Amino acid sequence: MNSRLHRLRFPAAILLLLSGVAQAFPPAPSYLLFGILRDEGGNTITDAAAEVQLLKDGVVVGKTPVTSGGPADQTYELTVPIDAGASGTAFYSAKAVKAGNGLFSLSVKIGSRTFLPIEVKGSLKAGRGSERVRLDLTLGEDSDGDGIPDAWEFEQLFRAGTVPGPEGWDLSLMTRNGDLDGDGQSNYAEYIAGTSAGDPSEMLRLEIKELRDARPRLEFYGRATKTYTIESSSDLKTWLPVKFQAGRTPDLAAAAGTGAAHTAAA
Repeated sequence: MNSRLHRLRFPAAILLLLSGVAQAFPPAPSYLLFGILRDEGGNTITDAAAEVQLLKDGVVVGKTPVTSGGPADQTYELTVPIDAGASGTAFYSAKAVKAGNGLFSLSVKIGSRTFLPIEVKGSLKAGRGSERVRLDLTLGEDSDGDGIPDAWEFEQLFRAGTVPGPEGWDLSLMTRNGDLDGDGQSNYAEYIAGTSAGDPSEMLRLEIKELRDARPRLEFYGRATKTYTIESSSDLKTWLPVKFQAGRTPDLAAAAGTGAAHTAAA
């Protein structure tokens, strides 16, 4: 009797286990997004009331605060839950995104207002998981789709001496890879650096002013709303950050560092 009961129960247990697996699949490793949040003027946003939101099917399913206390090259880090999406299985969570090509979007909430960043017009696609992907987010309107906010482009055109025509500003003069003021830096590079694309006297460049006890004194044009790092290399292949002390004149930062070669990045 006991032997027969065991034989009947064992297959039933297997059926129950298989039924549970078919209903939901375990999660895949998460997909991690990080980057800097900028306003339409190119300034880094570190508002304590700001947060980056994860949307799935238009519904907020996750969020992360915008901070300034982390690495210099990022102000947000957002985890996107990933489901392996195995055939015949349901998602383990309604908040998860399918691995490989699952659609999601991002929004930015500051206080009571919600904004759609330029970089996420439409939906984004998730990776396979276990990935760390940089995605800098820019607020504002971008009518010509070049990744630079219209408001900043209008200001640069004005500074370059142009005026709007009957139909408004001619944004064809401000292409992403163009160089409006002819100083050798692209319009987009000047937007990121915080310098003017309409004034050739403003550009991000690093100059060695003098050498004191094998320590160079460097100067570069800086903005208070930007974060700068200096790196050093002995072979121009491997670059490592170095410590420096910055002094300040109205818009000029002076730095002292060490190493054979140096570069500054905004």
